[in-house]
Amino acid sequence: NKTSTGESNGFNVKEINLPDITTTEELLSEIYKSKDFDGIQLMWPLPDHIDSGRAYNAIEIDRDVDGAHFIGQIEIDASSSPLPPVTPAAAMELVDNYNIDLKGKNVLVVGRSRIVGSPMAHMLRARNAVVTVAHSQTSKEDLMIMVGFADIVVSCAGEPGVLDASWLKQDAVVVNIGTTFSEDHDSLFSDFGFEDNLTSNEAVKQYSPVPGGVGPLSVAQLYKNVARAA
Repeated sequence: NKTSTGESNGFNVKEINLPDITTTEELLSEIYKSKDFDGIQLMWPLPDHIDSGRAYNAIEIDRDVDGAHFIGQIEIDASSSPLPPVTPAAAMELVDNYNIDLKGKNVLVVGRSRIVGSPMAHMLRARNAVVTVAHSQTSKEDLMIMVGFADIVVSCAGEPGVLDASWLKQDAVVVNIGTTFSEDHDSLFSDFGFEDNLTSNEAVKQYSPVPGGVGPLSVAQLYKNVARAA
């Protein structure tokens, strides 16, 4: 896990587990008390009753190792270099490691969250990809068309089965980010559901597995950010 990985690499890691009934004010108090640490990461998604905006904004930019302030900072100053969001940065590293060319490619990002979908789209645009974003208000019919048009699908929804591998075009590349744990199967699932849905589809040129794809790289990116913040 993240704690043991950090400790085994020389980081002093403190894990704080709060009860489900914790209020926004109590969470903010915990954040403000953590001034001695170089970085703070909130585990998301936060409970529905927590004001996530206030919680993320309570973390100073130079200690925001999750990169929650990334989009805001880039919009204010395009030349700035805030700490990158962990998961999108890990996904970009995966793309680079496999020499996947992004320039001019039609890339569909499914999801628009503050720390995954939105920064993912920004990073892809910065690499000259032609980016389309689908989200919870996108109809199934439109989503099918968008998936079928995309050269690369980056799925960040966190909703198993929201995407169907049969919608993919020939030689499509799939980067799985959104994952959900199923207690019934005691396993993680991507937005495409069972991994066999991708492995059995001859149209798929490359895909990142779940688990074992972007996840481990995200942990490495987290500690890169911590080292940079220190």
